[in-house]
Amino acid sequence: MKKNYIRFLLIFALFFSCFFLISCKKKEEPKIEPKITISVNNNMDFIYEVGTENVNFKDFFKIVNEKGEEIPVEDAYLDLSNVDFSKEGSFTVTINYQNETKTISFVVVKGSSEPIEPTETVINPPIEPTKTKEIDLSKVFSKYENYEDDNYSVRFVANCLTDPSYSWESIYHVLGYNMAYTYEGEDQTYTDYIYFIGDEMYYACEYDDTYYIYSETNDSEEFHYYYDYVDYFDFSDLNELEFVFVDDHYEAVDPIKAGKYIFGGNETDDTYSKIELYIENELISKVIGYNKYTDDEGSFDYIITIEVSEYGKVEFELPEIKEKTPTPISDDTLTTHFTSKDLECNNGEVEYTADKSAFGFDEIRGAQFLQNAGEVTITSSVTVENVNSVTLTVASNADAGMTVSVYVGDTLFTPSLANGLVPKTNFNENTVIEFTSNEYANGVVKVILTPNQDSKSMYISIISLKAKENIGPKEVMEAQEYNEETFDDKIIRDAQKEFEGAAGLMPTGEYHVLVIPVEFNEAKFDSRTLELLEKAFNGTPSETGYNSVSSFYKESSYGKLNITFDIMNPYLAKNTVKYYKDYFDDENELEGDSQLLLEALEYYDNDIDYNQYDIDKDGFLDGVYILYSCDVDYDVDSIYWAYVTQYVVKNEKDNKKFDGLEIYYYMFAGANFVYEDIDASDYIEIYEKMPGLKANALTFIHESGHMFGLDDYYDYDEILGSNLGIGASFMMGNNYGDHDPYSKTILGWINPEVVVENGTYTLNDFEEAGDTLLIPLKFNNSYFSEYLLIQLYTDNKLNEFFKDKEGYQIFEGAEYGVAVFFVSSELIEKTEDINDNYYCLTKYNNSKTSTPLIWLLEADGEQHFESNNGVTSSTDLWKVGDSFSEVFPEFSRSDGKLVNFDFVIVSLTDGTSEIKVTFNE
Repeated sequence: MKKNYIRFLLIFALFFSCFFLISCKKKEEPKIEPKITISVNNNMDFIYEVGTENVNFKDFFKIVNEKGEEIPVEDAYLDLSNVDFSKEGSFTVTINYQNETKTISFVVVKGSSEPIEPTETVINPPIEPTKTKEIDLSKVFSKYENYEDDNYSVRFVANCLTDPSYSWESIYHVLGYNMAYTYEGEDQTYTDYIYFIGDEMYYACEYDDTYYIYSETNDSEEFHYYYDYVDYFDFSDLNELEFVFVDDHYEAVDPIKAGKYIFGGNETDDTYSKIELYIENELISKVIGYNKYTDDEGSFDYIITIEVSEYGKVEFELPEIKEKTPTPISDDTLTTHFTSKDLECNNGEVEYTADKSAFGFDEIRGAQFLQNAGEVTITSSVTVENVNSVTLTVASNADAGMTVSVYVGDTLFTPSLANGLVPKTNFNENTVIEFTSNEYANGVVKVILTPNQDSKSMYISIISLKAKENIGPKEVMEAQEYNEETFDDKIIRDAQKEFEGAAGLMPTGEYHVLVIPVEFNEAKFDSRTLELLEKAFNGTPSETGYNSVSSFYKESSYGKLNITFDIMNPYLAKNTVKYYKDYFDDENELEGDSQLLLEALEYYDNDIDYNQYDIDKDGFLDGVYILYSCDVDYDVDSIYWAYVTQYVVKNEKDNKKFDGLEIYYYMFAGANFVYEDIDASDYIEIYEKMPGLKANALTFIHESGHMFGLDDYYDYDEILGSNLGIGASFMMGNNYGDHDPYSKTILGWINPEVVVENGTYTLNDFEEAGDTLLIPLKFNNSYFSEYLLIQLYTDNKLNEFFKDKEGYQIFEGAEYGVAVFFVSSELIEKTEDINDNYYCLTKYNNSKTSTPLIWLLEADGEQHFESNNGVTSSTDLWKVGDSFSEVFPEFSRSDGKLVNFDFVIVSLTDGTSEIKVTFNE
């Protein structure tokens, strides 16, 4: 599978591995440097007054080795060249020990007789206040106890001393309970409003010169999304605090408590070392807080300043809250725009009711229903006639989205999105989905919103009904042409070469492939694992209980591919398991697996002539297998999984070469996969075993399919994909059975018989002969087009092992039957069109497009598998008398045109089958 975009999802359990850690010797162990950690003492004060002396900067740093032993800090490790206490400003001190460095910024300010000024690294310096004498603060603070009396402006400045890029500024105009909030966007200045109606708070957000409102209670998610960006300040509880007068300002006796009251800080994430309060004309003119904020990214020192001015001069009106402009509608369309959570609508529009109460209403997304309340049915109050199109404007903020279905009377309409699955949308976006019918429908309209998880919301804002003109019968596809002499028999490897100048392993020939086991100090290989890996890659069927990677591909290719895997002695990684899991090369966007690959190739550079692994002499290593020793992480976001990817660096200077060869395809997988499901395994807790299995090569066989250029043939994206596939009966649909006829075709192992004329065609056992029929749909005289493939499936050879394995049976253990596949494999036109989230050279794939790359057409008429490897049944195989037109009476190509042929299974045994194909005149 392909990392980050084609990761193979095993559905049969989450297995946990444990290893007997027995060290494996090599000719020469690499030298392991002790890991050094330099930390900063965050309890120290980084702000000093002008003239400070005798600061011991060694106290600010701590050095610890990998054993947890502290190493004394010496003056020689410190760079003190920037230290300067003679004036206001800032300077840095850097420690360097064994190439590990840390830098601290120090701030120098005036003494207590002068107000503190920002350092040179601080932006937006606050205005210096007018000096004042000590007064009775209780009289000052009492003026702020009632919010309705507030009338002033506030300039809020947060200067980050640790990283000035985290500094910001915003302006607030306060008028009673309402507030106008002004801030800088990417290209203009915005003003949002916070206001109250009764006891309920609202947020008016400016978006595309239009304001939309969100309430704290009814639209809590959207409200808090915006409100969380508001800088908090509050003067109402100042009488709860104690201050002391210092020269011309006041300082809080308890700065942490004062910070919490004024700025909303808390003792967990925010601490305040000092709060300064300045008074002018018996009103607050400025508050300065010296803050340290700590989160997962580290500690940050801030000087937070709020300057208060324009007392009694603030005036503003709340903006007109505009409705989003409705979509223009034509005279023959009945469109309803919901205007409230009660599904109210404009005069003259079709009215609807819901069987559950809406939770709230969003001006953009419409009526809001909670997913944890279950399915919602929205029904029209009147019957409608001659409808064949229903268009909905909907949204969902759930990660798994929601599912929508539409009925008019008893007619179920077909959605434009696969299976009516609406993906997650942003807070200010909608999804428009059209439902259509091949016939006019009459009756009550029912819209059903089905949750896909037990949290978040479902929204609906518009329902539009339309009767399309001149619908008539569907257009029938044109006759397809096939020319044997000019036929383009290009295979997937040829396409890779055209697009990228390189490809993975060759699908035919006899050659060797490089395999490097990688171990860690905390997880080393034992002798049993290494022995099983050798069998899993190069062993015989008797040694593995099924097949090794080598024996599988020799059998599956009908003897056209004979590969031997050269398994090296384990390479001991330089760093820990966690180090590579967390590693990321920002410049080249490479993760820890690529770093391990590089280390392993560099380690063997003097021992291996890498040219022997460039069989086609294209300047690239044909493919490298990396097998790691640590536990497999079944959280597929981790690198410790099983996948195939490509090593592609963005900067040529980082493009490492070995014996002049560049790296390209490589597999990264856990060695522990060899233990899964094996008989009497004492290494892995498993739910099912495969009797007779001694060394499990199935994951490595599947991943090798990717090394040859094959994709995954199941839908692993429940929202975006087709929800179609080939089931768990073929190697690229899951880990079981032989490769399907499409894979064998584009690998160059078989040449299907192209059928464009009426006739009865004979198929021999696919496992024995590779016989396949190809009926063109949208045919460009090559394998990279749209067509049906038909094979005679039998449970022998590579399928035989699974027929008696409960829980792993292919087609429920069926002995034989005809399997039919829809294929739409048109190549993309440009390399930049390759989908970054799912690397694929074809226009369609099974996970990111509504049209699938390959789809097993089930003989029982079912039209989809569940996402992630839906299990096949015996009724999916076609039997004698089965007719394509009866099972799929209106089967269409991907462009919607009806097919121009029919086929019938005339005869069927475990060795041969006759298929009668008839084309329409």
